[in-house]
This record gives sequence, C-alpha cells and structure tokens, in this order.
Amino acid sequence: YAVVLSTPTRCTPQMTELMNPDDPATKEELERQAAACEAKAVPWPTTEGYRVALFAADTWQLLDRDDFEPEEEVVSAEAVLLSKEDRTTQHGHDDDELNLRLRKGSETTTVLCVGSGRPVDDDLPCRGKVRLYEVCPAMSSRRGARKLLPLLADATKGPVTAIACLSGYLILAIASKIMVYFYDWSTRRLIIASFYDAQFYVSSMAAIKNYIVFGDVFKGLYFLRWREELRQLAFLGKDFNRSEVVAAGVLYDAGQLGLLSADGHQNLSVLSYSPDNSETGG
Repeated sequence: YAVVLSTPTRCTPQMTELMNPDDPATKEELERQAAACEAKAVPWPTTEGYRVALFAADTWQLLDRDDFEPEEEVVSAEAVLLSKEDRTTQHGHDDDELNLRLRKGSETTTVLCVGSGRPVDDDLPCRGKVRLYEVCPAMSSRRGARKLLPLLADATKGPVTAIACLSGYLILAIASKIMVYFYDWSTRRLIIASFYDAQFYVSSMAAIKNYIVFGDVFKGLYFLRWREELRQLAFLGKDFNRSEVVAAGVLYDAGQLGLLSADGHQNLSVLSYSPDNSETGG
C-alpha cells in the first residue's frame, strides 16, 4: 500500500521569490531569525512535513519512503494507468481511426501520482509540484519486497488539486486549468497534449471512458469529453445551480451515467447529461 503521511516538523526560515539572494541583508535576516529560534527567544514555528510511504500488504511493514520538501503540502494523490507507447509524434487525420483502434490495446502500467502545493505569502501565487512513482521489486532477501522508483518531480505554476487518468493520459487539475499530459518513458518527462480553462478552483475530478467530470469550488459541476483524434477537451455541459463542490464522481448503472456532486452543505446531487432537453443547459 502507498500512503501519504504528515507529521509536525520545525519550519525553518526560507528564501522567497521576493528576496534577493545576493543581498547581504537578506542573508543576515535569515540567520538572525534562525539564531533567535535556536536561542529560544521565540518558539520554533511548526508545519506539516509530508512524505509518501510504501507498506507491505500483509504485515504493514515499512518498505520504502520519500520525504517531500519543507512546507510542501500534499493536496491530491491517485494511482493512475499511463500508456507505455510513444505518443510524441502527432498523427494525421487520415490515420486517426487506425491509430485509435491500435491504442485500444496499448500497454499501460500503474503509476502513483502525487500532487502538492506550496503557499509562500500573500504577495506570491501558490506553486505546486507533481511527482510520479513506480512500485518495482527491490533487491532484498524478503519475499515480495518492493520499493518506490521516482519517475518525475516537476514544478507547476499552481497547486495540483485533482488527478485522474484517461486512455493512458495523465489529467491534472492545476489551480484553474485542466491539463492533459502523456508521459514520455524515454526522456522521463511530461508532454502536454491539451488543456481546458476552468473557472476558479478545481476541487475534485473523475474520468470514465472518454468523459471527464470535475467540480469547481464556486461554479459547480462541469462535464467534458476527451477527443483523442484532435487532442481536445470539449465542453458538454454544466450545472447552472452554482454550488460549492467538494467532491465529484460518476455512477454507471443499467446503461445510464450519473454525475455525482457533493457540496459544502452536505448535499449529494445526482445529475444526468440531457443535450436534447431544451429546459437544461446541456
């Protein structure tokens, strides 16, 4: 099992983007703050220190762990299926149907994706980071030993608030944007395939087949379709009753698809997509 843990840790003075690292006064100020804390003139501030840990399924023995940077807070974590085929070449429209048929049987592998955010202060926007891990066998005498193999640790322009996967692609909600990536195994980097401008803050996201449903903390529920042949996220509909969505999901039963929305007032709503109904917005 892969588990994200946090423990209280000492918060040391950090260099921010507004500080000039070449300015001697900046260095002296950081040293003064650290010395005051060491002398116990002021109490050490504390923050949550996060890490991802891998435990054995039968004994819960700790197999491996990876500690995150100071003040880096984990916001989302998900096990995703990523394609191992080469998607760096842009395919022409004449071959789209053939390419789609070939990709249906493409090889995928399970990867642990962890998204984080790092708030600095009121003058700077919150930054983030996306990390990918692969669980692989470890060189150990213990039977079934596993370890975490880091595949990626990329900085993002905002906190990674939600994670999903679709047709071997990695879907990340970075602040107010939905980003679609594919992972290049040869260079070990994420390559952007498409994006969609959301509203304010994507709080939750879920995917089924080639459809995506996500919730905005101010604007309610949204429904998108992923068109792989065009590498495009197309808007299908939304909930016009604006609600504070804290969790979004899908429910499939008897050939019908339900869109689930849970808001901050403890209400659970089930919606359906009705494009032919003139009384709805989609």
